[in-house]
Amino acid sequence: MTTGEKSRRAEILPGWFWLAAAAILVFLLALATTSQTFAVTFPLAALLLTSGVLIETLWRRRRGAVPWFEIGVVYASVVTLYGVYPLVRVLVVGQTITPQNDSRWAALSPTMAEVGQIGWFYVSHLVAFVVVYLLVRGRLAFAVRRLQPPSRATFIAVIVMYATIASFWFFLGLFYDTSAGSYAETYLVARRLPLFLAQSLNHLNGAKYPLSLVILAALFARYPASRPVILGWVGLIGVVTVSRLGSRTEFALLVMSSAIMYHTLIRPISVRVAAAGVVGGVTFFLVFGMIRSGWLLTPDYQGFNPFLLPSEFDVLFATPIDLTRLAEQGTLGPVPPALYLADLAALVPQQLAPFEKIEPAAWYVWTYFPEYAATGGGLAFGTMAEAALSGGWVSAAVRGAALGFCFAKIHRFYVHHADRYWVFVFYVWATTLSYQCFRASTFFLLVLFVYRFLPAMIGVKILATVLTRAAKQTKWGMQFHAAAAGR
Repeated sequence: MTTGEKSRRAEILPGWFWLAAAAILVFLLALATTSQTFAVTFPLAALLLTSGVLIETLWRRRRGAVPWFEIGVVYASVVTLYGVYPLVRVLVVGQTITPQNDSRWAALSPTMAEVGQIGWFYVSHLVAFVVVYLLVRGRLAFAVRRLQPPSRATFIAVIVMYATIASFWFFLGLFYDTSAGSYAETYLVARRLPLFLAQSLNHLNGAKYPLSLVILAALFARYPASRPVILGWVGLIGVVTVSRLGSRTEFALLVMSSAIMYHTLIRPISVRVAAAGVVGGVTFFLVFGMIRSGWLLTPDYQGFNPFLLPSEFDVLFATPIDLTRLAEQGTLGPVPPALYLADLAALVPQQLAPFEKIEPAAWYVWTYFPEYAATGGGLAFGTMAEAALSGGWVSAAVRGAALGFCFAKIHRFYVHHADRYWVFVFYVWATTLSYQCFRASTFFLLVLFVYRFLPAMIGVKILATVLTRAAKQTKWGMQFHAAAAGR
């Protein structure tokens, strides 16, 4: 048996897995379901079932292989995780919500019915996404053509642009206060800068990610010789992230993009490795958040129980609960009309916009928690909060259907042009950042594409063209002088 055949067999998920997974799910739900918890376990089961239907359908289309890193599967997994975790937390902790969990959960003390109502927002969003995604995606070829590595001029252009952007922060610190004593204070840095510099800092830092993907893909194109460099890069970012207790985003994106490229370009990742990676990644995400927030060092800490400590999943789930409660009580207050078009308005620079743009997360925290916002604190808004303000589960379903259509089109385009370098980089970029369409706002990825990916790609192409022409002119000049000297 060849190495390729062994790798192919390693990624095959056996048919009995689905029967075993269904039996375990039914058993656990039966244990957890009572007359009081039924409102929560029902949407919980629906989330898991919907996600399972998507994976099982693609599993059949791919002859037993699970597309771990297909954009639709990644997004559906994100929605499932963000929905399942708070629902399970409610079943485990019950109504004993304390400020240690989330001050909003403690203040609201939502009933099982209220939690279940928001759970159905998640379900309607995921069901609509899965249905539209599978219909639009269709059946596609299994094989992916080999990636064409970039030219030397392109690689040099990427390195130059990445170094230039990295230097921007250093020189900015010479003229403005960019220091931060804690993770929360990092969000205050932009407020101390003029608007144009704050905008530039935000988007330039974001543009580094697609540039790093170009470098990473170029390294994988030279694998295994580049393996020490890749491992060293990932390890360095991991050490810096842990030592500084800063944002988890850069390290998480680097690990996931590396896994996608390894799986796509080198060797398929086995089922066991993929499962271990998911469990390990979620565990790191939760534990690191606890350490960074300081909860593990408090006197009230009584052992490792992630459900007793705050998490991003709980924060994102609490926002639509809060907004729904405010709307029902009539204390929501006026919602700015611009909030409903925030993603489209974000495409227009504030200097050119005829109105004041509104960022949903900033509007929410400054409106209802101004003291917390003044310290640099933030609260994730998300697609479910948008749905809570614009039609409930119907709005959630429409948003899911729209994303299902867009992501299916992206995947089809990638499959038919997988050998093109920038197409591959874009697909990895969109897949790893697809969670932002749920965590931030529905069409936030479009904003990131316009202000971060597209400028980075155009800048690299222009600089690579200049370098190529300069090299040709230099070569022709040397040839001319050599010919003249020969005369």
